[in-house]
Amino acid sequence: NKLATLLIAFVFFWGHISAFASDPPTAWSKRWDANVWNNYCELKLDYEIPFRKHVERRGFLANTGYDKAFVRFTAMTGTHYGLYPEAELSRIKFQLSVYGENGELPPPIDRVASAKIGDFELHQPNDAKYGIHTFLLDEEATSTLLDIFRANERVDVVVRLASGDERVSTIYPSGDRDFHVWEAMFNTCIDKNIAR
Repeated sequence: NKLATLLIAFVFFWGHISAFASDPPTAWSKRWDANVWNNYCELKLDYEIPFRKHVERRGFLANTGYDKAFVRFTAMTGTHYGLYPEAELSRIKFQLSVYGENGELPPPIDRVASAKIGDFELHQPNDAKYGIHTFLLDEEATSTLLDIFRANERVDVVVRLASGDERVSTIYPSGDRDFHVWEAMFNTCIDKNIAR
């Protein structure tokens, strides 16, 4: 009888742990990615949403009509047949992008009105295109933000909706504190691909 009770307790406990193990937290990815594209390089961190079909389980994007986001540093490496001025080449810029669910923005009252990262208010272009809100920082603020990530400090991300609702999330330093490695790859990408 005692053995049966212990077995039942163990099964219940194991099932409880397994439920949590299969229910990963919604958060920013643990590592950055450095990528090269046709005319630019990027250093990017994604907001991971393991339960995309469950609206209420999207972390700070829950019940907003948005289902993913990313932050990234970019630098143009080519003018793309004169579409980008040469003066913009290799300048590093920061952006936060928030994606509408299924490529569509929610009704105007539920749309993202403004955003902030760390102590910096982000500037939004006039039109949200392709179901995406993209917020930008100027060069000086971008440089300061890079310093913050280099120092492996946590950074809060705030998204404010037109309804007045405010959502907050935090980017934590990676456990292995490898931001400098990814930044070096990003800078190498710029140096090797810049149009001269």
